[in-house]
Amino acid sequence: MGANCHSALWTNVFCECTQLIGCVFSAAEDGQLTPDELNSLIAHAHRRIEQLEKLLAKHRSAEQQRLNAALSHHADENQMLANERLKQERQKMQAELDMLKQQWVLSVFTTYIMLFNLLVNNSFL
Repeated sequence: MGANCHSALWTNVFCECTQLIGCVFSAAEDGQLTPDELNSLIAHAHRRIEQLEKLLAKHRSAEQQRLNAALSHHADENQMLANERLKQERQKMQAELDMLKQQWVLSVFTTYIMLFNLLVNNSFL
């Protein structure tokens, strides 16, 4: 909640309390509350506190769900980036392996050609 929301909430609570106390005091003849009136005021305050606690729990739960969703999304993004990086490394290593295979085949082929030429030139056949 922003500062304006907090200010509005407290203004509403203050107005509610002022109206409730004003009604109770105006009903009192001598300006003092009877024990029953005080108990009613306390009971109302407890009910209001319970309502506000439920509202706070609801907001906390919603915020926790948003946080969990954001963390899950972040984890998914990290996994996608890791998978992409792994794919790139795998492709790079495969290209290097393919190049080494080609070099090895060329080397073997060149060696066989040289051996063949030696055999042919020296008439070992």
